[in-house]
Amino acid sequence: MEYVIGILVGAVIGYITNWLAIKMLFRPYEEKRIFGVKIPFTPGLIPKERKRIARSVGEAIGAHLLTKETILDSLCSDKIKDALSGWVKGEVTKLENSNSTLEDNAKLLLSDHYEEIRQDLEKNITTLVIEEIKGEEFKQVVTSMVSKEVKELLNNSPKALLSSQGYEKIKLNLLNSLDESVKAGTVKENILSLISGKLDSIKENTLEEIIPPTVIGNLKVYMYNKRHDIGKYIQSMLREEKYEIKIKGIIGNVVSSQLNPMIAMFVNPDTIYNKVVDGASEMLETEETLVDVVLILNEILTKITKTKVIDILENIPASEGVSIGEKLYELLLNNLKEYDVIQKVIEALEKNLEENETLGEILAKVGLNVEEDIAKFLESKLNKLFESPELEAGLNKFLSSGLQRFLSTEMKFIFQKEGRDLSLKVSAIALSIYTTFIENKASDFIELFNISKVVEEKINEFEVTYAEEIILEIASKELNAITWLGAVLGAVMGILSPILSSFY
Repeated sequence: MEYVIGILVGAVIGYITNWLAIKMLFRPYEEKRIFGVKIPFTPGLIPKERKRIARSVGEAIGAHLLTKETILDSLCSDKIKDALSGWVKGEVTKLENSNSTLEDNAKLLLSDHYEEIRQDLEKNITTLVIEEIKGEEFKQVVTSMVSKEVKELLNNSPKALLSSQGYEKIKLNLLNSLDESVKAGTVKENILSLISGKLDSIKENTLEEIIPPTVIGNLKVYMYNKRHDIGKYIQSMLREEKYEIKIKGIIGNVVSSQLNPMIAMFVNPDTIYNKVVDGASEMLETEETLVDVVLILNEILTKITKTKVIDILENIPASEGVSIGEKLYELLLNNLKEYDVIQKVIEALEKNLEENETLGEILAKVGLNVEEDIAKFLESKLNKLFESPELEAGLNKFLSSGLQRFLSTEMKFIFQKEGRDLSLKVSAIALSIYTTFIENKASDFIELFNISKVVEEKINEFEVTYAEEIILEIASKELNAITWLGAVLGAVMGILSPILSSFY
């Protein structure tokens, strides 16, 4: 009986002692006082040393458990990469089959900030574009591109240009336009107006001033070379019936007015006419007479060239003046129709152009520097455009419309493309970005994260009751085992006491 009582008493004492020790780890939660005197072992060990314990646990976890290397290794694990890749593929697949627009997804992502961000984006893009195109670099690029194209064009052979379909079309349109203008009377009006204007401007000039001297000189040389033909013409003219009648009438008037009537009765005008014509014809056969005739004609021509245009026009009735313009027009029109003057002019120009190797060579001959002129023209036009207040408004409207069309595009049309697995490409890009971030920046973020401090702060935030529940939940079996171990040890000690006393 003595041994049984010793075992029971020792077991109870050991059990109660360990149970009380475990309870005193957490309780009481707060300091207790009796009559203002602090009761020993209050509060419990864990509540009392909570800050120190939290700091020690945080340091232990940060230094030995969740180290930077451990976290980096975990973030770089195949499991994480596979999960990221699978998530990205799934999201891309959803977008490939989605009827939602880019704008719909942007609104979901940006929420209430969508309109503000969209407006800022439009404004920034417009400002950027305007700044770029106003810069000297843009002007130089445009000018360089146009100059290059012009240079390549000028290096072409005129034959290539003349044989092109574009040139043939232009030539055909020109001829058709001329024909239509002639039929419509537009050309006639312009020509008559031109003739009238020219006549008004040269009224005070003499014929000598408006007719080139070479023309008058050539005309005199022509008359001298044709003196024999002129003599024959005069001979034939004297024997024409109308001139014969006029000459005989003149002879009859002279005879009747200048001679005695008795003598005049014996003078026959026909006989005198025949004698005069025969004598004149005989004289016109001599070189000396022909030269004299030419000299007389030259003097008459010289006197005519000294006449003012206004003196000639004043002696022409208004109706005949109009008919002169009409006749000149008809002459020109007949030449256009019968001799194809325009066609011949074009052919002559084409032949002249074909004699040159390049178009640039043709322009150089007439003193034109096309490249330089185009560069100056473009620069002036671009400067004028950039100074225009409508430029920014126009660009803003254009960019706003383009951005809206882009935002209104359905996601499936953006992501879908036959023969392309976009999900694989996007996931590969995402993994590449993720890996680059982990390798280059993740360690900096982990250091900023300060795991030790986070754990310490989190533990300090716990209520003591909650910390007790966590520890008991984790180590309830072990704590129970310790409690019962105390009972066992107490029982052992209880049986050892009577055994040892029996030896004395």
